[in-house]
Amino acid sequence: MGACDISFTIGGKASRGEVETAFKKRRENDAIRNGHQYPYSGDFQTVDRVEYHLDRLFTSHTEALEYCLEKSEKFVNVVAVYYIQVSVEKTPLQVQLEEKIVKLKEEQRLLHRFQDNTGFVKCPHCGSRLNKKHVLYKTCRLCDQSLFTRRELYKAERIAAKIKNAECLIEKIKAEQKEKAIKKNGEKNVKTLVAGWGAC
Repeated sequence: MGACDISFTIGGKASRGEVETAFKKRRENDAIRNGHQYPYSGDFQTVDRVEYHLDRLFTSHTEALEYCLEKSEKFVNVVAVYYIQVSVEKTPLQVQLEEKIVKLKEEQRLLHRFQDNTGFVKCPHCGSRLNKKHVLYKTCRLCDQSLFTRRELYKAERIAAKIKNAECLIEKIKAEQKEKAIKKNGEKNVKTLVAGWGAC
């Protein structure tokens, strides 16, 4: 038993009643077109109800669909949301932060690897003496604990904190840019997406 994404769009900011009517009509049409193959028809016959998440406005069909698929449950429900199709531009600061994250993640990756494969390293946790030729990453092969020195551990924590801070700032910028795009476009061309997982 698998799952496939199912969806339909209503052109406009549909009310709950309008969504419910459209949902029932779609189930009826699926039964006519595909036959009564419930529960494995891979269409709207395989879900029982619509869950409404109409308190937010998405700024693209893709974003709205991803949200619906994340929040819906196969064999149970689909999700209804509102969206408008607008272009959300990246700010120069966002681009700069994204480039910074790429560099920090590369630094993080290199920190977790031994830069030379000569000599031995002693595990501070289990006391094992490990040949670097057989240890690529700074993790003990016997006890699975970190082989970081205190200095490396401090550096790793600082890099992780910088990445997290940059990611949080990017999310804040994205939210502000989305808000600006929505205000600029108003609620013109709002559509209603109903989507989820169909069992197949």
